[in-house]
Amino acid sequence: MNKNYTITEANLIEMGIELSDEKMASLLEHLNQELNERVGTALLQELDDEQIDEYNEFAKTANEDQVGEWLSSKIPEFTQIIQDEIDVMLGDIAEKADKLGEEA
Repeated sequence: MNKNYTITEANLIEMGIELSDEKMASLLEHLNQELNERVGTALLQELDDEQIDEYNEFAKTANEDQVGEWLSSKIPEFTQIIQDEIDVMLGDIAEKADKLGEEA
């Protein structure tokens, strides 16, 4: 998935979450892996069976950027779906921010 669609350290710091470098890196890796899974699921739900077959064939040889371009050409709401998933995750994180900050 396009690296522009990630949860960043700046996002977490903005919420008051300050962790050691090691814990921050680990948390970001986990969050972005979950985000990637959520976005992938949400995007694939927008495709019909024929498009899913086409996607599966295309994705075998395409790089991440090419896959993103293909999906955005097939799904008009591509950017909005990704932003919605990011917003949901940031909202979930914000609810847990105090607890996460205590683990520093």
